[in-house]
Amino acid sequence: MPILRSTPPAPLPSPAARRLIRLNNGFQLLFNLLWWMPVFYAYQRDAGLSDDQIFGIQSIYYIAFCLFEIPTGVVADRIGARNCLSAGAVVMTAANLAPVLSPSYPGFLVHFLAIAAGRSLTSGAASAYLYDGLRAEGAQAHYLRAEGTARALGLAAKVVCWPLVGPLMMLAPQTPYVLSAASAAGSLGCALALPRLAAPGAGRSARLPGRVATGASCATRGRPCAPCGRHRGWPCSWCRAWPCSRCPGSARSTCSSRCSWNTASGRARTAGCSRR
Repeated sequence: MPILRSTPPAPLPSPAARRLIRLNNGFQLLFNLLWWMPVFYAYQRDAGLSDDQIFGIQSIYYIAFCLFEIPTGVVADRIGARNCLSAGAVVMTAANLAPVLSPSYPGFLVHFLAIAAGRSLTSGAASAYLYDGLRAEGAQAHYLRAEGTARALGLAAKVVCWPLVGPLMMLAPQTPYVLSAASAAGSLGCALALPRLAAPGAGRSARLPGRVATGASCATRGRPCAPCGRHRGWPCSWCRAWPCSRCPGSARSTCSSRCSWNTASGRARTAGCSRR
């Protein structure tokens, strides 16, 4: 009978990774907390729109959302996932205010077109940023759990908040849209609080021998190298060359000839490193 071997649990994420997960949870919850969702049909009917106009806007929305996915993906590659999340939150905030300022067919059409643009800006960028951010902290094993937790919290928030929409509309009919705009503004705050990640091209230039990695992200960033005790980036910021093969997180098995810690046995040799 085969013996089942359990997978060892992933190490606990670092404080920076936990902060990133919390900010992602807040962004996902607030960005997708559309208070008007349960009542938008009744609200548009009260504003004088016909069924043909209401469902016509819905058709345009879904077509626009599909079409926006292509250019917004290019935009995310150009400006970065974090900036894309911020841009999406700004668009979503403005979109939720459109029906308040113009409760008419053009206003609702602009509202849903802007909603499609805002959601397209964040649909893939949020997941990409979460994975890249956790990987930079050496906590990519927690990605699936973090993604699922964010979605679960968003659904729980809707279950709690949406039943309150009816009583709130009795106070002011525009309340669901105002609250949605406030939630989107809160997601913008979460996006701006997210740490900046190293650009994809920064890692390649930083790995050239003789250059110090000022912005590279690796598993050992901010922690000393196990053999030499001086590694603060990639390459080694002390000897200005590749970290030795025993450095955790290094993708190279050999170092530059300038690195004083490049030995097959792991012993330090003093020749070659001018800054030791």
